Amino acid sequence: MSKKVRAIGLFAAALLVFAFASEPNPVLYGTAKVKGSPSAGPNYEYGYSVCIDVEIDAQGKIIKVSDDEKNTDASIEADVTGNAGTNKVYWKKFLEAKGFDKYKNKTLKDVKKINVGIPGKAGPDVVGGATASSLAVKMAVLQALTLDASIKELKSYKNPDNYKKGEQKKLEKIVTEGKTLLESLETYEEIEKALEELKQKLDALKTK
Repeated sequence: MSKKVRAIGLFAAALLVFAFASEPNPVLYGTAKVKGSPSAGPNYEYGYSVCIDVEIDAQGKIIKVSDDEKNTDASIEADVTGNAGTNKVYWKKFLEAKGFDKYKNKTLKDVKKINVGIPGKAGPDVVGGATASSLAVKMAVLQALTLDASIKELKSYKNPDNYKKGEQKKLEKIVTEGKTLLESLETYEEIEKALEELKQKLDALKTK
């Protein structure tokens, strides 16, 4: 191989490495209602939702959780209960305690193990004075990660090449409509349940 050809090959390889390295990490979007009051009960809703961004790496591990778009502030202002001022105090406590930091380097499986408690009752990993906010953030992170993982699993669950043309069309329809369904659901539990039902539909298709 000539030096010129080798140099061109090395340059092309370097460009590919640079392009891959400069590819931005996926940023997922999650939201969850803020609810659960020790005095009013676990089903009490504060009238707003937390809306957060979750940046992940190629392995699905969290790099950063934030509300950089300030959409959480906007939702607090729109609180239908008229308690925006009080809500801001609790949200500020969560932010000042760096509540997002506990999610760094965590996977979906890891996040499920974070114990911030249940609506109306704090857990050991909660931010003191911001129980409802802490729980809502965890639910929003879980929603974002579960939706991303579920859509990927749905798309790759079956190989279309293993099916006849008629069944391929059914498979494509289930996947397309399933993705829309998953994106419409509010909680990670609903997403997980819907994914299992979609997989059962795919399992029922006849292979070649």
